[in-house]
Amino acid sequence: MNTRTVYYTPDIPLEIDSLPAVPIKGQQLRHRLDSSICELYEDTPSLTTVAAVEEIRRLVDQWASRWEHPVFNLPALHPGPDAQEILNAWLDPTSVPFAPNSRSVRPSILELDSSHSLPYQLGAAPRSKLIHDLAWVQSNVQCQLEAALSPLDPNDQKTKEAVVSALRIYCLLCKMNSYHLARNMSINHAMFAQDRIVSLFSPLRTFDKDDEPSSVSRVANDIALATLERLGTRPPAELCRLAVHMGTVWVNAENTQQLYLIEPEQVLADIFEELVTRENRLEVDHVDNFLARCSNGVSELMMVLDDNGESVFDLALAQTLLAIQRQLRITLLINQHPVSTNICCNSLQRILENAQFARMRQYQAQGRLRIVYERQWVRSFEQAFLSSQSQQCLDQAELVYVKGCSFFETFQPLKKARLFAFVVNGPASEMLTGFRSGAGIFALLDRGISAYNYRSDEQIQTLRDQTERPAVGRRYV
Repeated sequence: MNTRTVYYTPDIPLEIDSLPAVPIKGQQLRHRLDSSICELYEDTPSLTTVAAVEEIRRLVDQWASRWEHPVFNLPALHPGPDAQEILNAWLDPTSVPFAPNSRSVRPSILELDSSHSLPYQLGAAPRSKLIHDLAWVQSNVQCQLEAALSPLDPNDQKTKEAVVSALRIYCLLCKMNSYHLARNMSINHAMFAQDRIVSLFSPLRTFDKDDEPSSVSRVANDIALATLERLGTRPPAELCRLAVHMGTVWVNAENTQQLYLIEPEQVLADIFEELVTRENRLEVDHVDNFLARCSNGVSELMMVLDDNGESVFDLALAQTLLAIQRQLRITLLINQHPVSTNICCNSLQRILENAQFARMRQYQAQGRLRIVYERQWVRSFEQAFLSSQSQQCLDQAELVYVKGCSFFETFQPLKKARLFAFVVNGPASEMLTGFRSGAGIFALLDRGISAYNYRSDEQIQTLRDQTERPAVGRRYV
């Protein structure tokens, strides 16, 4: 087999035999591409901002001209002195893309570098991680565009061309301005950039309203609510552990949802058995420490929620804490709009309307439960993109409960004590935590203590390193 050397940056060669297969949950690829992302990456030059905008606009215009009745949201990517401002507005995770007179409010992903508090950067990632991520980009972009365009394209030729053009734009963004984005972005930024690129080719995609959560999200929450009801009243320590493992059940999975619609009792029985079996399997178990903090002086707790489904159990924990600790006020931080499978405004309101959360509605009316909505289009929040209201609430919090594997990697407010609740999943998570995939984590870290410190593949201080110290973590200067 021939080995291809692709330079991710001029000083990072990748020896690639073939791209690994990276499946996208619940989706199948329809086509084999004529050019892989590695070939496109190798052939793409490193351009200036103006030249990159010119090439992006050319690629989109050329492709759109092949449709008899274009129905696509083409941005005003006209080259000129404001090319950088245009790109910053487009790649600002808090902005609505292509809105009239759109301007960047928060830093765009093009403006972030090692001076910001970031999740670990791909420029410092191991070669295997970079190859895996390139393969993931190709699979994800192809899945999204095939789903959007194939119904409009009987011969699929224009769909395949859109995929190649989208991948080439991704390569242009990575390599422009001396590979700045390739060196400095995280996987969170890479996923966001893909979504913005896909939107160039997606018909009638709108970002200017609060979309309804998908049917997948609604069914996920229905399953979780039914599971919670079956479990009955549980003490807070059990709810902490159950909330961790609810993430591994993955009630957003298509096969689970299809079976639930046919045989709900069987699915609920299986989930119940799985949760009860896993309940006490935590590699890091700071449940008692967390509950002690909540009962001894903490009056402001912020909870950062992750996916639909598992968030039902986080909300059950919040309701129980508010019932037990009368001095406590909880702020929920979620997105206004749906991003991936994350909980959003509309899905949260539907959950709170359920009879099991009647007390939560009372606590909200009393002011003890506050809900703050972010408008971030990245898959997991980053502090650099928080709104002023969210940052103010974070400043007031004495303890921050952060849910989910991705949020562990990206949301690290070091000035606060943090509780991370998630299940290790995938090579990046294994590398940063020091635990195998499937490990349950309920880790409490004092303020000023990093959950991980990543400098290179050889220089990592993992979550395991931190939590195995005599104290709750160790400070690094």
